[in-house]
Amino acid sequence: MLDSTVNAPLAQVPVIEYGSITISLASTGLQKQSLVSNEGEVGMGASRRIRLDFNFRFQISNSKLFTSPQLRKGLYGDVFLAQARNIRESESESLVVVKSLLNKDEQLFFEFKHEMDMFSRLEHPNITKLLGVCREAEPNFMITEYCDWGDLKQFLLATRNDNGKRIARAPPLTIPQKLNLCRQVSLGMEHLASNRFIHKDLASRNVLLTNRLDVKISLLSLCRDVYAQEYYPHFQCLIPLRWMPPEAVLDDEFSTKSDVWSFGVFMWEVFHLGELPHKSKTNEELLKCIKVDDISLDICDQCLPGIAELIRKCTQLNAKDRPQFNEISIALGELNTENNV
Repeated sequence: MLDSTVNAPLAQVPVIEYGSITISLASTGLQKQSLVSNEGEVGMGASRRIRLDFNFRFQISNSKLFTSPQLRKGLYGDVFLAQARNIRESESESLVVVKSLLNKDEQLFFEFKHEMDMFSRLEHPNITKLLGVCREAEPNFMITEYCDWGDLKQFLLATRNDNGKRIARAPPLTIPQKLNLCRQVSLGMEHLASNRFIHKDLASRNVLLTNRLDVKISLLSLCRDVYAQEYYPHFQCLIPLRWMPPEAVLDDEFSTKSDVWSFGVFMWEVFHLGELPHKSKTNEELLKCIKVDDISLDICDQCLPGIAELIRKCTQLNAKDRPQFNEISIALGELNTENNV
């Protein structure tokens, strides 16, 4: 039976700002459904059915999920937290993210499927683990692991001296800690690239953080209402303009090397504590600069010279001149050693 009371651990999760609405899975029409683990089809209207080729090792009963406060509205539908019982062998209860597919747009359906496909095939300590999928009834749900300190963007902002009262103050990060965050993400992206996946939206908002400063690459920007200013409407799509290389913006060309560019901007975010890239420019001004190849990140004097150089390499205009993720991981490892980590 689904628990209708708010569980204390959920209310204590830092960083994430909860909405005022409490949702239980019973209210979604899934009261008699299971979160399934084998192959099946997902309906797309009366005339179209598309197969999702997932083969999970377990089934998740909805009775194992309880107390799901809404995080926020997402691009596809609601995104909320839930406590899951016995979903992982090492834990009796786990905090998970549940994403729903409410939007009927076909393109959004395929994006939702792509995210499920990507995370179902990847197994790495620095990549969010997909725990289950429910696709027997609408709305469809995807269940992924969650990290107790929320997204890295919020944490970086909390470490700033000038964060005001928006976020509870967090202790400042040391240089070795910043390097370690960057290296963990580079290792996760190296694994993702080796499996021939492209992320397309790598940024600190899409990296989850634990209280041990372990990080996991995710795609929480499905909740684009919170980070609306970080997306720009371009040819009827919302794109993370400030994290994208020219070939992706102008020619819709995405590759591992476009992810490398985004990783360069991600490193810039870490060492500038969550500041918005190209903050002095409007989106329209930045787009004009991209069109004439006049785009570069202003790097603060406090940034390590080695990191500044690596950022410049990752954001080379010619994609062929950008390093591979394995090279980036090696470079960050060497910087770790130099800084006595």
